[in-house]
Amino acid sequence: MDFADWKPGEALVMTGRNSDGFKATIGQLKGSYSLRAVIDADLQSSILQKQGTLYSDKIIFEVNEKGETIIDVRINNIMKGGEFKETETIKLLKMQSDLLTAFYHAPAFIEAAVILPASYQQSPGKHYPVVFVFPGWGSTHMAVTRDDFQQKRYGMSGYGQEKIFVFLNQDCRFGFHVFADSENNGPRATSFVKEFIPFLEEKYRVARQACGRFLVGQSSGGWAALWLQVNSPDVFGMAWAGSPDPLDFRDFVGHDLYGKKANFFYDAQGGLTKAMRSEEHPFTNKEWLEMETVLGDGGQFQSFEAVFGARGRDGRPQQLFDRKTGAIDGKALAHWQDYDINLVIRKNAESLREKLADKINIVVAADDPFFLDGSVRLLKESLAHLRLKADIEILEGGEHNTWSEESRKKMHEKMDGIFLQAAPPGDRSACSGPYLGQKPPGMTAEIFAPGILSTSNPEVCISFTPDGKEVYYTVGGPPHSVILFRKEVDGVWTEPQVAPFSGSYSAECQLAPDGKRLYFCSGMPLSGTGDPKGNWDLFKVERNGA
Repeated sequence: MDFADWKPGEALVMTGRNSDGFKATIGQLKGSYSLRAVIDADLQSSILQKQGTLYSDKIIFEVNEKGETIIDVRINNIMKGGEFKETETIKLLKMQSDLLTAFYHAPAFIEAAVILPASYQQSPGKHYPVVFVFPGWGSTHMAVTRDDFQQKRYGMSGYGQEKIFVFLNQDCRFGFHVFADSENNGPRATSFVKEFIPFLEEKYRVARQACGRFLVGQSSGGWAALWLQVNSPDVFGMAWAGSPDPLDFRDFVGHDLYGKKANFFYDAQGGLTKAMRSEEHPFTNKEWLEMETVLGDGGQFQSFEAVFGARGRDGRPQQLFDRKTGAIDGKALAHWQDYDINLVIRKNAESLREKLADKINIVVAADDPFFLDGSVRLLKESLAHLRLKADIEILEGGEHNTWSEESRKKMHEKMDGIFLQAAPPGDRSACSGPYLGQKPPGMTAEIFAPGILSTSNPEVCISFTPDGKEVYYTVGGPPHSVILFRKEVDGVWTEPQVAPFSGSYSAECQLAPDGKRLYFCSGMPLSGTGDPKGNWDLFKVERNGA
C-alpha cells in the first residue's frame, strides 16, 4: 500500500480496495494469521532491513468467516544498530557526487567500505593495487562489517600481492544501479570513474594505473564489473565475474527478448515459464512479478528496467513487458539494446578486441538456478568468433555460488601477473615500502618480487639492510656476474644500479646484521686491472655515511 502525508496519531486504513496482495488479497483472508506492518520511508533505497525502518510488533489475529475483522496495528518500533562500525582495517568511504546531486536535485552519495591490508599502517610509502568489489543482489557495503563472509569469498587476505579492496554500495530506489549510466538512476558509471576513483586516490595509497585497478563482482555485481570493464577498458586492468546477470538478451534468464511474439510469462506452447531451475520449489516468472508488484519499488525486475530501460512519462522506469499478459513491448526493448553487453562488444569489436584482450573472466555453473549460464554461453561463442581473448568457464555444478579456493587463487594470480608485468619500472605503486613493497620474509619458500627483482635473468644471493630499505643481489654467473643494488628514496625504489665496488666478476653478497659491512666473492684482479683471476677471493666493504 502506498501513502503520502501520513501524520503521527492519524489512522491509516488498509482495505482490499486500496492495497495489493500476493496469492491473496485482504478480502480473501479467512482463518488465523500473524502480522507485522513495515513502513518503508526511505525513497533513496530499496532495502528495508536498515537503520530507520519503522515496524509494528508481531500480531496474531483471526479473520471470521465473513471476513469482517478489524485489526488495530500500531507502528511503535524503529530499526537501530545499522551504523558503519570502522576498525583498523575497515573504513567507510563516502563521497557526495556533484553529478548525481545534479541529477537528483538533492544530495547524492557514493558509499563503500575500504578494506586495508595488514601492512598498510606499517608501510606509509607503499601503494597497493586496488580491487573494486560489486556484491550480489541485496548486499551493500555494510556486509563487511557484520561478518567475514565477503572477505573470504573474494580472498581479501592470504592470496598473492597485498591489495586494497573497495566494497561498493549499489543500492538505490529502484533496486541496484550496478554503476551503469541510465535515464532512471543517473550517471552512475561516469560518477564512479570521474569522481569516486580520484576521491579514493586522494584518500588512500592505491595504484593509479589500469594495471593496478581490478573489478570483481557476483551476480548483479558481476554484470556491473563487466559493464565497467567493457565501457572503460583503458581505466581497468581486468574484470572477474561470478554468475553475472544476463550478458546477452537473446537468453535473458531463459527468454529470447528479441524473438517474435516474445513473452516473459509464457513459452511458445502457452505454458508458464519458470523463474527458477527447481522442481522442488516451482516458481513462475508471472508469480515473481506479481510478488514484486505487491512489495513495491526496488524488486529485481524493476531494477533491470531502471538500468536498461527508458524513463517513462510518469518519471518512473518504463516497463519492458505487460504485467498481466507478459507481452514484451518492442519500443521499450529498443532502449535495452544499449545494455546488451554481448551486442555492445560485437558492434565495437574492432576497437575493443585489443583493449579487452585477456581482461574478461567469467565463471558460471551449468545448473545456475536463475538460468544465467545461457547468456554466458552466447557471449563465449561470440568472443571466440571475434577472436577476442577471454577466460570463460562454465562449471558442471555449483548453482549460483561458483567461488572456490581454486577460483580465488586463479583470480589473484591473474591480477598479480597484470600488475607486476605492466607496472612501469620504478613505479611507486609497483614497488614501494620496505622489502620492495613485498610481504616480509616468512618460513615458506616462494619467488620473491616476481617481475620486479626476480626476472628472466639469473638473480641470486639477495641481502637487505635491517630496515628493509636497501637491497643487494647478484645477477649472472661466473665468470661474468655483477652485484646490483636498489634503495628506497622518499617512498620510491630506485632502478637497479651496479654497486661501485662490484666490477664485472663479483657475486654472493651478504650484509652484516647491522648493515654496516658487506661481504662478497670476486674474481677481480687484486691490482684492479686486467683479466679476472682463475680463483675467487673473499672481499669486504664498509659503509661510509648514509
